[in-house]
Amino acid sequence: KKYAELRAVYFETPVSLQDSEIDFGFMRVKSKNLAKNLEGCSDAYVFVATIGLGVERQFKRISATSQARAMVYSATCSALVESFCDYVNRELARGEETKPRFSCGYGDFCLEHQADILKATEATKRLGVYLTDSYMMVPVKTVTAIIGIRR
Repeated sequence: KKYAELRAVYFETPVSLQDSEIDFGFMRVKSKNLAKNLEGCSDAYVFVATIGLGVERQFKRISATSQARAMVYSATCSALVESFCDYVNRELARGEETKPRFSCGYGDFCLEHQADILKATEATKRLGVYLTDSYMMVPVKTVTAIIGIRR
């Protein structure tokens, strides 16, 4: 926690489903898995959460001296970002019926859509999150997700 900077950005958007195609207004997605997750939803939260670059810098320091400690540190940071996502998910769900969060890379929801999500949330400007050419996010311990809302 000493090196983590827990931050998130999100917004709510209407969702239109037609078979396995989902229109979020800012992006169209073809995904049977995501469409199934969003069944019965009229809207969704789109979010990006990160624990920041400080943990990556510390990971590099630890890696230089101990691979075993680096593996434990990386796993701990993964657990921290997931826990933070759970917290954001709970906060967004207050008073609403929501579906479990669904992230790019789950099932047939392509990683390429991370670019659309980062652009729509302005995560590069607001959080310092960007994509590599292979659609991996930096900082590495960052999550993009869709949370369906049933109304």
